[in-house]
Amino acid sequence: MTIAAAIAAFQLTWSDMDYYYAFAGDMAQGRTPASSTAELREGLYHTESGSGMLATFAASLFSHNARIGILAFATGFVAGLPTLFCCSTTASCSARSPRCSTRAASASICGR
Repeated sequence: MTIAAAIAAFQLTWSDMDYYYAFAGDMAQGRTPASSTAELREGLYHTESGSGMLATFAASLFSHNARIGILAFATGFVAGLPTLFCCSTTASCSARSPRCSTRAASASICGR
């Protein structure tokens, strides 16, 4: 759905540049499609009072993304442990007794 919205915004803006202001609004902070390269660079690299804002944003974004990556890894590891336990106990049960079927072993061990 986000991709469809992005495509629609692109098509509308491509056909009529006035739609740019409807989509960007105040988020553009004075940048327009008519802005020169020098104006855009000045917005990123100016040395006035807000010059540290870009570095602060970059550090915050990196920190946030690192936390998300660690959380995703930890969640995947923890969620995979019961699966590994069921698979390992099912395999050992099947190897010991020919009467112990895989389905019955997994149902009894995994609580089904």
